[in-house]
Amino acid sequence: MKTTTLAILAIALSAALIGCGEKKDDSAAAWNQKAAAVAKEMPAEAAPAGPAAGGNLGGEVAETFNSGGYTYVRLKTAGGELWAAGPEGQVQIGQKLELVGAMAMQNFHAASLNRDFAEIWFAASFAAPGQAPPADMQDEIKKAHGGVAVGKADADFSGLTTPSGGLKVAEVNTRRTELAGRTVKVRGKVVKSLTGIMGRNWLHVQDGSGDGETADLTVTSGTSAKVGDTVLIEGVLSVDKDFGSGYFYKAIVEDAAVRVEQSS
Repeated sequence: MKTTTLAILAIALSAALIGCGEKKDDSAAAWNQKAAAVAKEMPAEAAPAGPAAGGNLGGEVAETFNSGGYTYVRLKTAGGELWAAGPEGQVQIGQKLELVGAMAMQNFHAASLNRDFAEIWFAASFAAPGQAPPADMQDEIKKAHGGVAVGKADADFSGLTTPSGGLKVAEVNTRRTELAGRTVKVRGKVVKSLTGIMGRNWLHVQDGSGDGETADLTVTSGTSAKVGDTVLIEGVLSVDKDFGSGYFYKAIVEDAAVRVEQSS
């Protein structure tokens, strides 16, 4: 559990750039160290809640304070109040913020506060509503997204079978509204693979089903796989995921469990 926790927190914190306040050490190494420190505070029973299904969470700051190198905020959002933490900076009560690159953790104990949070969102940065992600994050998103052909790749999908309890790639895409927030399981071949983008590996998986944009499924994971590998992926489906700068995913499986069944 600690390894999973560290991987998730590293994703949330590794892009760190302060959107509102003084700039601290924003190197990836520095924030990965902070992620490791936070992970040590995590109780064994803590479990990641996963990302939001849509775009950035946002709201009005009702309470805020700094502790342990982080800025904590209690936000009033359209769906109710929530707690979040991000890179340390100056935030004002009444200010409207969005959480960029946020991941939720449940049952989190903050040692520096000696306080438990039933749920708290860790953000790569805070931003004004509608503000584009930091430039370094945009560059990494472009690396992950760019160069993917829409439609079926030139690959041999013969012999692929739908996993027990699973779905075809096309089904995930066409039923995405119904499946949003639910765990999906897909078997397919990796047609594009990039590692270490925004702290995670990005895979594009196809199984020969679908046409156009329904033929491809984007997956992020802590596990890497090569182009041509046959993989079994399982994870929670997010829909209408907006990373900003025009990079929008109608369907994406984030932080998926990936098992390489046949290596290319």
